[in-house]
Amino acid sequence: MGKPGLTVDELLAQFPAEIGDVALEVREVVLDVLRDAEERVYNGWKGLGYHTDVGYIGGVFLRPGGVSLLFEHGIEFDDPDDVLLGDGTRTRYLDVTNWDSKVERLARHFLAAAQDLAT
Repeated sequence: MGKPGLTVDELLAQFPAEIGDVALEVREVVLDVLRDAEERVYNGWKGLGYHTDVGYIGGVFLRPGGVSLLFEHGIEFDDPDDVLLGDGTRTRYLDVTNWDSKVERLARHFLAAAQDLAT
């Protein structure tokens, strides 16, 4: 999945700067909330995955036009405003086209929910 030795900077360099900048903002919040998570670079999936002792929590995935903050068990989250996207049986994601304080609050809220599920 991941090319051995691929760095975060090398992954981000594959995208326009505005996408990389948003991904870095999301990454900073992920690392702040999931302090004990191990970060893995996925070149094939164009993303950063986060793992804890109990397994995969989710990831930051880059795509043309934006960034997705994916939650492995997002289906289990309380999402009364239907801001999470996805129609599968397990994962949900937050679409991050632009980074602002509202998106940061949502990201922190759902990352905390992911952390709570993992403990």
